[in-house]
Amino acid sequence: MMTIDAKEISNIHVIGSSRNRVLIVKQRNSTSPLVVKSEDTVTVNPNKDVRGNVGAMLEFHGSLFSSLRALPFKTERLQEKEITALRSCSPNNVTGLNAGETWPALYESEIANSSTGRKSAVKISYIEQLANLGGMVKDDRQIGPLRTALESGNMDFMFQIGEIYAVDLFIGNHDRFNAKGFLEGPQNLFFSLKGGVLQATGIDTYDVFGMWSDLNKTIEDLELANRGSKWPGRVLAHGNVKDRDAKARMAVEEVLIFAYNLPGNWGSDSSRAVVACNISKSRKDKLVAQLHKGMSEAKSTLRKKYKLSDNMAGLSAGIRSRWSIIRG
Repeated sequence: MMTIDAKEISNIHVIGSSRNRVLIVKQRNSTSPLVVKSEDTVTVNPNKDVRGNVGAMLEFHGSLFSSLRALPFKTERLQEKEITALRSCSPNNVTGLNAGETWPALYESEIANSSTGRKSAVKISYIEQLANLGGMVKDDRQIGPLRTALESGNMDFMFQIGEIYAVDLFIGNHDRFNAKGFLEGPQNLFFSLKGGVLQATGIDTYDVFGMWSDLNKTIEDLELANRGSKWPGRVLAHGNVKDRDAKARMAVEEVLIFAYNLPGNWGSDSSRAVVACNISKSRKDKLVAQLHKGMSEAKSTLRKKYKLSDNMAGLSAGIRSRWSIIRG
């Protein structure tokens, strides 16, 4: 992957206005830019187990997702010299800043430090025309391809959403879909729109503050620590077809609510309204079946990646307990 070089940086474009802002870094020596994103590594509670999330984030985001759908992106942690290179960029070459914001101040908050402690910056190879669902609904040029795919029978991206949802459940990420299938973070459901082809992508997968995100602890220990709450990933077990289908159906319903700007009961765990849009019941059932299939077949990818059938003893306790539950 391209190394960030101070002498080669031509432009840094800032995307986002609040948390999880990203930088699009363009260099003269490359035709493709890099995406730079920061990751919190220290919690504010000194009594809480403090551990960096970068290693696990790279493991699942960089390796698992790229093999999951053969996506054309890689992820690496930034070297110190690359962080220094970003700092030295001229403010005149930085675009997308908020009113009154300066590049040095943004750099310190997004790349160097934060209120929660030291941040670790990672770089991601660029995915052309990346958009998130929260933003797509505000742009007719972006929401059009999604609605067309939903109505015309292109099921590939719905299968991909199912894969993403399954891996989120496995590693304890809950800021995209929650355990019940409600879409908590439409801004975290990303699509590539390259060449008019819609493809769901699994960027931003690891949540260091999630109650199920500690991959070094067994699920049994985590369930005990969380007052007996059950790990949502249990829905991926072979026998839980009915529960998995219910979550798949809810996830599809949520995507439709956003895609067609339909009324929903946001921010609540109560039942959502049944939606009416340009999707027939038979079409919706097919969308649900594809998302369900994606959730189910994601286990095959996990099995291949970790050689789970023949290397159980060599796994970390957390991964081993998760796989044992899913495998049954």
